[in-house]
Amino acid sequence: DGGNNIGLNMIIKAKAGLASISTLNSSAKNVLYQNIPNPFSNTTEISYNLAEDSHVKLCVYNVIGQVVATLVDGNENSGQHHITFGTENLPNGTYNYQLSTTTGIETKQMVIMR
Repeated sequence: DGGNNIGLNMIIKAKAGLASISTLNSSAKNVLYQNIPNPFSNTTEISYNLAEDSHVKLCVYNVIGQVVATLVDGNENSGQHHITFGTENLPNGTYNYQLSTTTGIETKQMVIMR
């Protein structure tokens, strides 16, 4: 056709519809959120959501894997939970905090900077 598209008309046929994107229902699984603020100097808040009643263990670990604090160790109801973590005698550095439940384990990092 010589590449000339002047006066070229096209008809495109398609069915109208809505695209569907799956969304994650946070109430369907346990979620450990990033602590706020991060980095922090004296205290920070750690939040998590439990999909169902469960035994919960929430611990803070140093970089060599030693437990430096156990924040929760017991049965908790489903729903949102918030823990304030104070750094009393901990040095500056990177720490991991881990939520362990009967259905799994989640880990996040936090930084203490004074």
